[in-house]
Amino acid sequence: KALDRNSKAADYKRAIDAWLTPLPQGVEANWVIGNHDKHRAASRLGPQRGDLINILIQTLPGVAITYMGEELVMENVHLTWEETVDPQACNTHDPVNYEGSSRDPARTPFPWDDTKNGGFSTANTTWLPAGDQYKTVNVKAQEEAQNSHLKIFRKLTTIRKQPVFRQGSYDGKLLADENVYAYKRQDGNNIAIVVLNFGTSTQTVNLKATWSTIPDEMKVYTSSLNSKLTNGQNLMTTSIEIMSDNGIVLLSSGVSAVYSF
Repeated sequence: KALDRNSKAADYKRAIDAWLTPLPQGVEANWVIGNHDKHRAASRLGPQRGDLINILIQTLPGVAITYMGEELVMENVHLTWEETVDPQACNTHDPVNYEGSSRDPARTPFPWDDTKNGGFSTANTTWLPAGDQYKTVNVKAQEEAQNSHLKIFRKLTTIRKQPVFRQGSYDGKLLADENVYAYKRQDGNNIAIVVLNFGTSTQTVNLKATWSTIPDEMKVYTSSLNSKLTNGQNLMTTSIEIMSDNGIVLLSSGVSAVYSF
């Protein structure tokens, strides 16, 4: 509840540590960023952080729960007072300020393609209108793109099957004047490091100075859409440059990975 589009790396780490630290041994955490009762994660936390947020919840220890549309970094759909059907909003009897109470903006039809109603229905009308966002934000467009939010999400759900994420240890740190939240997941000699820049500018971090036993080089498994990084490329862990509102997943050579979809 305390996180919003202005939250910083320290805010995220504090919220995560507050959940992980008191967990009894053998108990799994679960991570839920969005659901049908909340406005969409991209609208609440910032669409520019969409991939970063998906990287975060898919690589933390525990269970990741994704609400439909978050894999596309889908935002709220604006609905007029006349289109609103959520009792929580309608019962305000306030045609001016109803949007703050309405859960409808996150409940609109799932966008499969750019056809009528986003390919969700061929009906003239749906319970809630699809809006216009589906014309560009839809599954078909993101499947056909060379890279996309959806393809990044699929890579994340694939790598979650590896032991380093299923059972690996977690060690989280704040770096770069607390603009960057980074954490190491480790299972034996297999290591993954996630680097998340919540700052407003590009940051350079020395991961080797933080975790001295990690490899000198690690491979980029996936990163935010505009990261300018290539899947599979090697980065020196003494100097990782990461753009603002971006996330990177790095793997040691022992972690089995698929670098393209």
